Amino acid sequence: MRKILSVLALLLAVAPACGEAEAEGGRNAKAQRFAGELEPLNGSEARGTTRLSLAGNHLTVDIEASGLQPNRIHEQHIQGLVVANEDATCPRSIEDEDRDGDGLVDLKEGMSAFGRSLRALEPFPTVGPSGRLDYDLTQTVDPEELEPLENRVLVLRGGSADNNEERRAEYLPDLPVACGELRRLEDEDE
Repeated sequence: MRKILSVLALLLAVAPACGEAEAEGGRNAKAQRFAGELEPLNGSEARGTTRLSLAGNHLTVDIEASGLQPNRIHEQHIQGLVVANEDATCPRSIEDEDRDGDGLVDLKEGMSAFGRSLRALEPFPTVGPSGRLDYDLTQTVDPEELEPLENRVLVLRGGSADNNEERRAEYLPDLPVACGELRRLEDEDE
């Protein structure tokens, strides 16, 4: 009985410290909030909004978009430049980024503006027949891989492009179709 009481006393002494650790790195940590307007890329009609919240190591993402290719999987990625303090941007014009002259800014060409994928927001959803995406996701992340989020972009992928040789539309799952630069929300913006 004395051993049980000793173990119980030890557990009660350790419990507050565990709660503090959860508050620092988990759901109880103060959330940083971000938003972005998703604008079309590569002649797509995709557009929408995204809201993100980072609390400790919990990332919550909400994406609402329309104009996506119906009945197809669309990937979403948080992307950023290798140098963490440089701002990733969305490509401003096809002419500036299209190095191979095919009339598209493919993933590789767009990396000079928006950088590499830092976080795939999986599982990737299949968009229904309406072409609308309503996507909510919470993931456990290493915040250091994403920060500073206000220097990042969210890129939606998956669209059709003409196959120049055969002049038919071909679905390209990696084709960037919308991009949004993330901005930090202040408390009054929420």
